Amino acid sequence: MSQSEFAVFDEYGVDPLKNRFYEIMDNVPVLTTHVVKQDDIGNVDRLSLDFYKTQSYGFAILAYNGIMHEDDLEIGSLLQIPDISNVKNFVKREMKRQPSEVAI
Repeated sequence: MSQSEFAVFDEYGVDPLKNRFYEIMDNVPVLTTHVVKQDDIGNVDRLSLDFYKTQSYGFAILAYNGIMHEDDLEIGSLLQIPDISNVKNFVKREMKRQPSEVAI
């Protein structure tokens, strides 16, 4: 049997049971909040650019809010924007501990 027969993947190919990044995000403080607008849907890279001055952390915004994909954002919902310096620190620490288990 292949490994994929035992893994649980969502519609985007992510195995939430193995993605420890979501656990790491529980320990990160909120920087600010943002109300989702129409142009945010499918465009978390722009949100990352707005809050962090780089497009690299859209995944962190999604993970922090328990959202698997940017197309799952809903207009009018309130996003919590994580403090990215803490995200970086937690990821670095986890990568040193168990690099094969931290998928970001």
